[in-house]
Amino acid sequence: HDTTRPPHPQYAGFYTWLSQVWKPDVIIHVGTHGTLEFLQGKENAVSAECFPDMLIGDIPHVYIYYCGNAAEGLIARRRAHAVLVSYQPPVMQPTRLDGELAELDDLISEYRRSVTLMPQTSAELLEQVHGRATALHLPTDLDELEVELART
Repeated sequence: HDTTRPPHPQYAGFYTWLSQVWKPDVIIHVGTHGTLEFLQGKENAVSAECFPDMLIGDIPHVYIYYCGNAAEGLIARRRAHAVLVSYQPPVMQPTRLDGELAELDDLISEYRRSVTLMPQTSAELLEQVHGRATALHLPTDLDELEVELART
């Protein structure tokens, strides 16, 4: 990303090989924050003396770019003649247990706390855990049960 120096010969050689030898129909860059668009040259009105223009030449250039970083995408478009294809990542939410499984998980947590805080209630809570686990057709061993709940 040093705009004061030309790219090293291997970098320039790769783009020369692409255009002169391999002759692709299109170059597709995937990801965010490439290097081509940050090479030495003018910020606006890129010309044939600017390295992004020299290297990409007349090869069509498609850039798959994360839409949350629009400013850098515009740099790729402006300085490397890229056609942007934006994408948005899928919404991710942590899953939670519902209904009886959530109640059983809470009961296990309550049992674990009782062992150190109120040992006199632990046996009764453990019995409740075993009863609920049996009713739900789950293992009654506490370690196995927690593994099973984590998988659910």
